[in-house]
Amino acid sequence: MSERRAKDLLKKLRSGDLSEEERAILESWYLSVAKQSKVDISDEAIERDLNEVARNLPVHREPLEVRYLKPLARISIAAASVALLLFGLLQLGLKPNPNAPKELVTKTSDVSPGSAKAILTLADNSMVELDTASQGEIARGAGITVNKSTDGRLIYTVDADSQLKNEIAAINTISTPKGGEYKIQLADGTVAWLNSMSSLSFPSFFKGEERKVQVSGEVYFEVAKNKKMPFKVETETQTIEVLGTHFNVNTYNKDQAVKTTLIEGSVIVYSSDKRYSKVLKPGEESALFKDGKDGFVVRKVNIEEAVAWKNGYFLFADEDLKSIMEKLSRWYNIEVEYRGFDKSQRYGGMISRTKNLSQVLKIIELSGNAKFETNGRRVIVMP
Repeated sequence: MSERRAKDLLKKLRSGDLSEEERAILESWYLSVAKQSKVDISDEAIERDLNEVARNLPVHREPLEVRYLKPLARISIAAASVALLLFGLLQLGLKPNPNAPKELVTKTSDVSPGSAKAILTLADNSMVELDTASQGEIARGAGITVNKSTDGRLIYTVDADSQLKNEIAAINTISTPKGGEYKIQLADGTVAWLNSMSSLSFPSFFKGEERKVQVSGEVYFEVAKNKKMPFKVETETQTIEVLGTHFNVNTYNKDQAVKTTLIEGSVIVYSSDKRYSKVLKPGEESALFKDGKDGFVVRKVNIEEAVAWKNGYFLFADEDLKSIMEKLSRWYNIEVEYRGFDKSQRYGGMISRTKNLSQVLKIIELSGNAKFETNGRRVIVMP
């Protein structure tokens, strides 16, 4: 198969135009070469194997569709394109487990992925469940209108005839549960994405010399520019100050470190006690550890990895299984129990967050030595 043909098939899959026969051919080819101890995936090998499979087309099984897979070996563009279609997760430096049985995940019921759901708590402590709230106006007061848009976002808008000079901004909080995420536009135009188990407290409108919000969990910001009013994001241990930029804040493992990843622009991070501070450049991530002995540790990172959740997929980059299961626990609202597993085994790859839990677990099993047993929202990890 030529490089052009491979790209055409990839394009057809993403557009939903791939035929059942083409799906079966591609999936069968990958499953056949994946079992080999040494995989030959030159362009010629791809064409030869696909033609062979086409002549002996097996019964079709639903493939594990993925949004994207980073090629982890030195392979041709055509071979990489086929791999993108058919496999969601590969171990860095390792091949798929040739001894893995076809069906490993024991399940009594499947678990759907997370979705847009959150609770908005207003200044009077009244609560609005945003996933069930109707579109349109949700709240109004002090020159501010709060609307739920047709695409599910929460939007704060300053009324056109409102001056707000003598008004006091009310503090609102939006919080997401396990299995939830939400997008909100603040009154100044700043947009924030909340990952699962996260919260954002903010004033209904901004006035004075600064714009200040508080976060927990993981939140991605695209801050509206305003040179006269710096935007400040506070966590339990640090403050991030910007004028207008894009960045991600992760406080999930606050007992270890709070991480700030800069996508574009510039930010200054400083510890709550003002002892330490750092200016970040795009592509840099700061980590402020709990003990605070070394202040901020700054390193270059893969931006794509930091914002994968916001863009709709998981990205595992040389990641251990426990860390992966923590991400799955938050997104699928599951409890995880460990009965021994290979802690040295590490994984790398991308998979869509729209897949059911059983599909994700099956991909992990086919990629390594871990096995899973599921019972509703309880997942047992076994060696």
